[in-house]
Amino acid sequence: GKTDNNTNLQFLKDMFGTLNNESTKRCIISTITRHSAAGENIPFFKKIIHSDDTDSVRGKAASELGELNDPTAIDVLLKIAKNDHSLKVRLKAVNALEELNFPAAVDALADIAKTANNKHVRKKAVDCLGDVGTKRAGEALQEIVFSDTTMDIQRKAVNAFEDLPGNDGVPYLIKVAKTHPRSYIRKKALNCLGESKDPRAIKAIKDIALGK
Repeated sequence: GKTDNNTNLQFLKDMFGTLNNESTKRCIISTITRHSAAGENIPFFKKIIHSDDTDSVRGKAASELGELNDPTAIDVLLKIAKNDHSLKVRLKAVNALEELNFPAAVDALADIAKTANNKHVRKKAVDCLGDVGTKRAGEALQEIVFSDTTMDIQRKAVNAFEDLPGNDGVPYLIKVAKTHPRSYIRKKALNCLGESKDPRAIKAIKDIALGK
């Protein structure tokens, strides 16, 4: 006969603990996400992430936290993205933050982009800010492009402006092209403006060429 949701969920969690097959464990994690409310899953997924399981399984649990649409997952993912011993799991946590539709998730991505101790993690966070595409994300990218000391991160932030929806990145690119202290970054912003074909971009390029 039919079983209730809680019984199904407990069955899946018990089964997870008895398995060694990586593919099956990843499948169970996905199924658990679909079976219950977000808050019920966070402690279980957090336990998996902090276990000695494979990076593939732990990364899957981190990814699923982004599917829960629960703000309590944000702090968990922030700590994982900054501190986990596996780069793969850290990158999965950054991607998961992008999926959470909360201003605090954007703030967490900005924090990672500015302060994480791994350049690959910081770059991923910058990319995700561009994909989020909100005004809050654009402002965070602007702060990064002007305050970060690493040219590679600044370049990434300029590229991310292009991903903002509806040419929302054009005003930021104009400011960078006109005022950034590094000539390489100004040139990069100019290239992005040229590709946008936005009237504001064309005018800005003309003004810069005329020294305005």
